[in-house]
Amino acid sequence: MDAKTLFGELEDLLRRLGVIVTHERLAATAPWVRGGLYRRHGKTYCVVDSGAPVTEKNDVLREALQTLDLEGVFIKPVVRQFIDAEPVEELHFRSD
Repeated sequence: MDAKTLFGELEDLLRRLGVIVTHERLAATAPWVRGGLYRRHGKTYCVVDSGAPVTEKNDVLREALQTLDLEGVFIKPVVRQFIDAEPVEELHFRSD
């Protein structure tokens, strides 16, 4: 499954769980924010940086889904495998 198709599957899963997914240009106003899950006035939202690469968007949705109760919800096996996988840590290099 390619990254764009996976994004659609993850977004659909969040919506089936009652999460409102929004796309906002975060890098322009808060470059340190990647997006994520939050609750407000009894509703659950997941904000995604519309300008981020699709692989980064997928990581944000994965992290959101990892905090939700997924019991009793049908999830395609390839999508479940992605959600259950540990995210790859970014490498940080020192500049001497």
